[in-house]
Amino acid sequence: MPKQPPDRQPPMAVAMRWVSEITSGGLMLALPSLAGWWLDGQLRSAPWCLIVGGFLGLISSFLHILRITGAMKPDTKNK
Repeated sequence: MPKQPPDRQPPMAVAMRWVSEITSGGLMLALPSLAGWWLDGQLRSAPWCLIVGGFLGLISSFLHILRITGAMKPDTKNK
């Protein structure tokens, strides 16, 4: 198998990386909401834990989308 340049990856590897990123973003959105829903059932505090979990999920998935699209790159000019 010929060696590929370090900056080029097979298309399947790139696709699997994107599938992984999208799946983790979806889980970041859903899991805090589900945890809040479960916690509301345990504490009988409906719907407050669900609302907090939903907002935490939205914030974390939004930050994840910013990170994978490259909008939140670290500032390398100061180094």
